[in-house]
Amino acid sequence: MTVLLAAQAQAHPSDEIIQQAYLTPTSDGVTIQLDLTPGVLVAPRFSAELDINGDGRLDAGEVDTHAAAVRSALHAKADDKPLTLTLTDRRYPPLELLRAGGGVITVVLTAPLPAGAGTVTFTDNYEPGTTSTVQMSVLTGIPPLDLGPITRADSGRTIGIVLRPDTGAATRGGIDTAPPSAPPSGSSMLEALRRPLTSPWALLALLGACTLLGALHALTPGHGKALLAAYLVGEQSQPKHAIALGVVITFTHTATVLALGGAVLLLGGRILPSFVVPVLTIVSGALVLGLGTRLLLTRWRDARSPGHHHGHGHGHGATSLRELATMGVSAGMIPCPEALSVMLLAIGLNRTALGILMIVAFSIGLAAVLVGLGLVLVAGAPAAARLTRTRPHWMTVRVPLISAFVVTVLGGTITVIGLTSLAG
Repeated sequence: MTVLLAAQAQAHPSDEIIQQAYLTPTSDGVTIQLDLTPGVLVAPRFSAELDINGDGRLDAGEVDTHAAAVRSALHAKADDKPLTLTLTDRRYPPLELLRAGGGVITVVLTAPLPAGAGTVTFTDNYEPGTTSTVQMSVLTGIPPLDLGPITRADSGRTIGIVLRPDTGAATRGGIDTAPPSAPPSGSSMLEALRRPLTSPWALLALLGACTLLGALHALTPGHGKALLAAYLVGEQSQPKHAIALGVVITFTHTATVLALGGAVLLLGGRILPSFVVPVLTIVSGALVLGLGTRLLLTRWRDARSPGHHHGHGHGHGATSLRELATMGVSAGMIPCPEALSVMLLAIGLNRTALGILMIVAFSIGLAAVLVGLGLVLVAGAPAAARLTRTRPHWMTVRVPLISAFVVTVLGGTITVIGLTSLAG
């Protein structure tokens, strides 16, 4: 469960730019495709730097200028001799989509290979002005080559490929045949936001789709499911508590997206994404850690009390509104990048009201899954209670202690992740 909660803080690289390079060597040349994907928190500043004249769109000159800057920072060698990289293609999404963190920039370069070349080395020195992660993959060309070992260096910014003599052997396994198909310009919600609504039924269909997407998104790792389970099981909560948690999560997630989206647009380059996300993570973890510690101490005292037993018909303490609020806020305060992208694009397109409705629908879908999980856990409590009557007394006493301990560990884990990100 600790891993699941840790994933919540790391699943979305919203505060960095992902550079994904694909190298395709053939018998006579090498093709390099570099995809740049800005996270939603850094996208406004990154896109503003591309829009040199500040007119709110990317013209051909601005695209050419940036593509040339990228090309000059990429270097390839064959047998330690520099290769001349030629820009053959570049694809840029609309500026408003890029600003919302929903677009991918693609730059394609090619270079001829000298006959008999034994190695190819590629280095990505492009610095987009913010934190970035570089990933590299080798793809199979046509006709395929027999490739030898692949090495990486410089924290993943340099990759080396051994080209074996043409023996007619198939390319060794583990190498893709083509880059993954480029994602559409943004998520489905972003695309829907850019299209005009033709009727009220279209609006209802759009909000229904956003709710479904939120529910599906909640099934991915993270989003407080482990916290929810540990807390509700330990507190022997009632259905109304699970529903209340869902309401708090929905409200918190929506409010956080609106506040953070407005701050990113208003403050622009003055907001530090590398500071915002870790701080939100630290606050979320600290809330959970404080609650877990309190629960642990309370249940420890109850367990050591001479009159402690489970025949009195109540749990280890009534679920308080303060505890519910703490759990809901901690689970909802780290915004999903998808929802934040919708908010940024909605503001940019002057469709803020529609964007807010879409985010609320998305948050409701996300919370519905968590509420459903909570209701399942609460519904199973009577069966668990009957089971514990036939179990040793030590098990009956320690299960609430264990659940409180899990909440505490999860809170500490989230806090450490936030502190590590802030320090790094």
